[in-house]
Amino acid sequence: MNKPFYKLKRFYIPCIIFIIILAVLAKLLYSPLYTIYWEANHRFEKKQESKVIEKMTLDSIPKDMIKIVDDYQPKLKDFKDLNAKMQKAIFDFKVAKLFGFEDRYYKASLQNYAKTFYLLVGNERIFFRCLNLISNLNSSEKQKYLSLRASTKDLEKQIFKEELNFIKHYDDFYNYLESIGYLDKGTEYKNAAIYLKISILSSFLLYNNQLCSFENRNLMFNQIKRSYTIFINLDPDGSKFFDKTLKENFRNYRKDISPFLEDTINKIQKALDECK
Repeated sequence: MNKPFYKLKRFYIPCIIFIIILAVLAKLLYSPLYTIYWEANHRFEKKQESKVIEKMTLDSIPKDMIKIVDDYQPKLKDFKDLNAKMQKAIFDFKVAKLFGFEDRYYKASLQNYAKTFYLLVGNERIFFRCLNLISNLNSSEKQKYLSLRASTKDLEKQIFKEELNFIKHYDDFYNYLESIGYLDKGTEYKNAAIYLKISILSSFLLYNNQLCSFENRNLMFNQIKRSYTIFINLDPDGSKFFDKTLKENFRNYRKDISPFLEDTINKIQKALDECK
């Protein structure tokens, strides 16, 4: 009696191989596709949280600062998770390139990872600034916040290290893209990457509670200035854009963003001068 077809080796062995291939593809594609389609949702949640925190800091009312400290303590896990994603960016980019969607991954990864970094860093800075302020207030709960300040010193140091790790991973990704010539595809590609490089370093140095104790602060600031020089000299008149609308949009963008970057650099310089 003949075996049923599904018990034949020529049937189930190819099926097993096919399933294994699908599993491998799913594992490879999950991370870059998640970055493109779902990572923005995570960033949106952090953005909403950041808006709430920023709103409560407008008037510097002790009650609001206490609420920030009580409800919005930064989580080391958020920084570690973001770092894990940034560390995989080169590999994920290679996978995306293999399947032909590297441009979408490039734009999504830069936008989502960098902007999430800004939000996490901004919220962390506000938390510790508020904690320092309310720890010095004469109130019935002063001891509680003095104890919290002491107990979160290690957390602050660990987050500081994770922020530095993120900067390193972004630099690795940037250098990789530059080494393979990807950023030479068009002005907008390198413009986005170099702008975010400036912004990431600036967000790290600006309002940093540990700035003066950070040995490489001047080295990092010089990197910002070098990157800014590249940025402002990168097709300043938009001549490499053939479309008139794109050219005009690029010019307006540069016109709007350059003063902001200059002001940020000046603020960092002022903060560094106070460390001397």
